[in-house]
Amino acid sequence: MGGMIRILGVVFVLYMVLMAAPSVQAGDFCARSEEDLRAVFEDPSQRMGFENQGGLMNGGTCWWHSRLQRAAIYLVRFRPELPRPDRSAVERILKDLVHQRQVVEIPGYAGFAEFTRDHQAQVQRELDLWQIRDGFVNQQWIRGLSGRPVMPARKLAKRMERIHRAFRASKPGLWVMAQMKGITSHALLLLGMESTSAGYRLQFIDSNFPGETRGLEYRRGDRTLDLGYAEFIPYAGFRNDFRRIAAALDAHCGRGTVSDPFEISDELIF
Repeated sequence: MGGMIRILGVVFVLYMVLMAAPSVQAGDFCARSEEDLRAVFEDPSQRMGFENQGGLMNGGTCWWHSRLQRAAIYLVRFRPELPRPDRSAVERILKDLVHQRQVVEIPGYAGFAEFTRDHQAQVQRELDLWQIRDGFVNQQWIRGLSGRPVMPARKLAKRMERIHRAFRASKPGLWVMAQMKGITSHALLLLGMESTSAGYRLQFIDSNFPGETRGLEYRRGDRTLDLGYAEFIPYAGFRNDFRRIAAALDAHCGRGTVSDPFEISDELIF
């Protein structure tokens, strides 16, 4: 009899641990600091599993690739112990992330890289559709025509000061449009911007190299920034994504402290 009681006691304890596990995970998820989030951004297993591609006339979907990457860092909880999702579940997960409307669980995976590689065709389809909606319905294509790839050194120095202020006021992963020659523009997620004696040292995710954390140096007197394969001028934007993400986190975590008023609007910083 005593042995049976001990067995029942062990079963009860295990049951309570299993029941408590999701809430513990949720607590850890909701308690992440900015340092924790930066560490997730830096983790290659949490990056997009394939590089920028597709899009209109095969011109890429870099803006939306970067925005999906950022949404996943903030809004995904992984449940590797559960069965992997079927096609319809993957579609629901992706649409929730694209619209940044709620925290989502991705079962069967421990990282975003493996998930997006396994479902690359579906992910790319959502990126293509997102580009079309923004480009033709929301007229976001105008952003790509708004900047310039080179400017006088004095103006670029002021711009870099503005970008630095935006970075310091932002949650990790500031979205930056990289305006290149002609009508070409790219997108970066800014992870670090350190002031140096000569200017600034930047660290970022480039959707053309999603598994790397890349860097560049800006020095006062420069007239452009150099990605190594193209020169550009940076313009910060899509700040409203952060507001939607914050609202989703507030709803999930049951508190009103995740939201950040931000000091800079969603307009590009000219």
